[in-house]
Amino acid sequence: MSFLGIDIGCISLKLALVGEPDDGERFAALAAAHPRLFLQPGVQLPVAEGRPVLVTSYQRIKGSPTEATRGLLDEVLAVVPAAEVQAYGSPAPPAGSSARRCGHSTRTSSRPSPAG
Repeated sequence: MSFLGIDIGCISLKLALVGEPDDGERFAALAAAHPRLFLQPGVQLPVAEGRPVLVTSYQRIKGSPTEATRGLLDEVLAVVPAAEVQAYGSPAPPAGSSARRCGHSTRTSSRPSPAG
């Protein structure tokens, strides 16, 4: 199982999958098989707390962050089945933020984070 994270900024976005400790070879094979989609690591994949990290290439938002995020997520889920993604989401907007005032909600998992 992998944890999915989304890094979205003003101009571009990327996704990262944090796998289980034994996912390194599988992630390396995915990166090699899809060089346009995933960043190509040097000698080995980055590791966070013993877990391999598979990162997409940056994608330009082009004025449509929602559509760009959906498009990149669709690309990733075409090669990494959604059933293999254990948890994803983002924290709720801070109290008083414009997102909260506008009624935006976030979708989060109740499962523990990869750190435990």
